[in-house]
Amino acid sequence: MITSSQYQAQLNLAKAAAKTAGEIILSYHSTSVGRANNSAKVNVKSGVDLVTEADTRVETMVIDMIKKAFPNDLIVGEEDQAESPKGEPGEDFPSGSIWCVGAFQQ
Repeated sequence: MITSSQYQAQLNLAKAAAKTAGEIILSYHSTSVGRANNSAKVNVKSGVDLVTEADTRVETMVIDMIKKAFPNDLIVGEEDQAESPKGEPGEDFPSGSIWCVGAFQQ
């Protein structure tokens, strides 16, 4: 049986990552004088699927936090899928904890 304290460290990390992600995203929004604090570069991922500099920066930060705290966990990223399992025939299904990182909306 899973207890609430069994995943407390993961929950604490997720909360800290969400807070930091919010701070990063807010840094890309307009100030009261109507100018952005940072220039936000936008890339086209495919078709009309856009990815902003803030998206990439936030995902990198979250993945780095997870890797530092839980180096053996699998991380599946929305923007950077380099370490994501490909689901190829014969590929073993990942065991252990899996983090899905993505969908940071601005």
